[in-house]
Amino acid sequence: MENPFELIMLRLERIEARLLEIKNEPTVIDGMEYRKVMSLHEVAKYLDISIGTIYKKTSTRQIPCIRKGKRLYFMKHEIDNWLMEGRQSTQTEIEIEAMNHLNMLRSKRK
Repeated sequence: MENPFELIMLRLERIEARLLEIKNEPTVIDGMEYRKVMSLHEVAKYLDISIGTIYKKTSTRQIPCIRKGKRLYFMKHEIDNWLMEGRQSTQTEIEIEAMNHLNMLRSKRK
């Protein structure tokens, strides 16, 4: 008879190995790849800004990048997240947030 704890450990190791594989696989949502590594030129084209502007933003640490020697690389999902940091909320979103905040304050008073 097999030791049940050894069997559990073996299964956990397999699950952990598979999770690491999945973590490193590109994520595709609505046809867009989110773990893609982009070059300087690809990022400039993607953001529709000049290469000089990209260099300036990397030197002032305004945009996330990876430096390998003299080359710059960018993770697409990091660029997308960076873009979303500047997103402005719509009037409806602001109103919903205000209502949620007021409801929370009212529930604390009770």
